Amino acid sequence: MKIEVLGCSGGKTKDANLPSFLIENKFLFDCGSVCSVLPLERQLEIDSVFLSHSHFDHVCDLPFLVDNFSIAGKKLKVYASQETITTLKEYVFNGKIWPDFTEIPDAESPSLKFVKVNLGESILLGEYKIDFFRVFHTKGSIGFIVWKGEKSIAYTADTYRSDGLWRDLVNLGVKSVITECSFPEERKDLSKISNHLSTHDFREEIKKMNGFENIFVFHTKPHYRKKIEEELKGLNVKILKDGDVFEV
Repeated sequence: MKIEVLGCSGGKTKDANLPSFLIENKFLFDCGSVCSVLPLERQLEIDSVFLSHSHFDHVCDLPFLVDNFSIAGKKLKVYASQETITTLKEYVFNGKIWPDFTEIPDAESPSLKFVKVNLGESILLGEYKIDFFRVFHTKGSIGFIVWKGEKSIAYTADTYRSDGLWRDLVNLGVKSVITECSFPEERKDLSKISNHLSTHDFREEIKKMNGFENIFVFHTKPHYRKKIEEELKGLNVKILKDGDVFEV
């Protein structure tokens, strides 16, 4: 299964793209950088978008992606929790910040269709199965597992520490995971307040990750990327960078 890292940073600079992961050229996990990275023809090949939560770094390219689909006469399906859908409809697709593409060109056949998903739910999209699981960040935050036969990868998006998350994923048979580490040890108090992992937290959490063959790290803050790399050195993890392409 092919994963393209369109963006994986926890902040935006000239050299850092916001989170977007393209799975098998079909599914987009979060929507921070897709329009900034992919040419128009590749954007229009996306089948579905899955949003982990409504924070701006994970959704900021969605309005432009929907606009591109609408102009091309195509429709975009976006899967998210009810909390995320409600927030986006109230504060983004409200006719003030951005047009309400759930009503364009008309309510019967709109350019944008939100699909509510629930924790523990699974959906089938062709030969792929997508599972939705709980993570620990903001209300309504969710993670995803995409399966293609026996191959799978989990995406926790932003999450804080958890006693059961890693065990549950391993018990499901997941061998590869993309998870976060946003701050160095010196900012562990801020990581706790914001429900992100610091390197201190990550070193504690990785003790619970027995069973994973691949652990990919994203969401490093640009200010601290080098320091985070130093503090995670020696752990069996891969810190992702924009433009990475890998298979699981």
